[in-house]
Amino acid sequence: MKVTIREKSINNGNEKSLYLDIYRAKNERYKESLKLKVFTKPKSIQERTHNTNTKSLAEQIRAKKMLELQEGFYGIKITKSKYGNFVQYFKMLTDKREMSGLNFNHWDSTYKQLIKFTDKEKCKPTFAQINKEWLEDFKMFLLKNLSQNSAASYFNILRHAIHEAKRDKLIFDDPLHNVHTPKTIESQRDYLTLEELEKLAVTDCKDELYKRVFLFGCLTGLRISDMIKLKWSEIKHSNEMGYHIVYTQKKTKNNEVLQINEQARAFLGDEKLSDEVVFQGLTYSDRNNRMLKHWALDAGVRKNVTFHIARHTFATLQLTHGTDIYVLSKLLGHKKVSTTQIYGKIIDDTKRKAVDNLPVLNISFNV
Repeated sequence: MKVTIREKSINNGNEKSLYLDIYRAKNERYKESLKLKVFTKPKSIQERTHNTNTKSLAEQIRAKKMLELQEGFYGIKITKSKYGNFVQYFKMLTDKREMSGLNFNHWDSTYKQLIKFTDKEKCKPTFAQINKEWLEDFKMFLLKNLSQNSAASYFNILRHAIHEAKRDKLIFDDPLHNVHTPKTIESQRDYLTLEELEKLAVTDCKDELYKRVFLFGCLTGLRISDMIKLKWSEIKHSNEMGYHIVYTQKKTKNNEVLQINEQARAFLGDEKLSDEVVFQGLTYSDRNNRMLKHWALDAGVRKNVTFHIARHTFATLQLTHGTDIYVLSKLLGHKKVSTTQIYGKIIDDTKRKAVDNLPVLNISFNV
């Protein structure tokens, strides 16, 4: 009986995916993907740190798998778990997603809410304590402290964690039976008009980098998470396509090609080395969000200006100027056109308001 971590080259040899080579008994050998990747030849401190952390995580998973095999093979119960309670286990799942980059922010936010709830209850639940009553209490906690949609999103992540705990044989009975996720409601997406965008463009910001990045987002629809990691190697130019960006969305992991215009390219500044990030020093934080709000107030824009509003502004301006919704869906990197259709509703409301704002003529007809 043996469990070994092995590597397989991917992406033209630039990266390696990790998997477990599991030998349980004679004629019983199989592979199990870890869904983890390392750099083949790490070039920076960040890449070397990533490799070290990822390999450490892989080793932890390998050791756990070995214990599970021993339990099944010898018919014994491994009573001592590495995870003393469900919160510790959830933290491990969250850390795993930080390394992979897949939906980490939502997992981390859910973990923070889980900590607040368990601190309030003064109890870190064991796996056996995750039952219908506990789940309903946590759901009510989310609904009381968050918006309806955020509560639904975080509760769905908790469901996912419980499913993983079941697969890891840490939870046996299904505690989610007859426990429903809060229903989502259609949210109002705020955006800037062209007039408001022009006001921001001529108003100074405390940090010009963030002004440049925000305006770049309004011209491209890129998420802040993708702008933070954008590298010069991803900025391309050809006679056929002009300037365009070839990148992988951090949120969906989809490979995308996004065409940009000359003005958007100008916001990038002078080209640097291919492995350097374009927007040096760009981070996402509450402090920087507050800076955007002060910038908007200075410009006379009375809206909650955030980096995501830049994406909404790009979408609404595109539709207002006649871009087909299918084309817009591709520009935004949406998997489904239905996701993009919310912007169509915004434009319909805008058109109606424009008609309602027509002046009332002081004239009447006999009809």
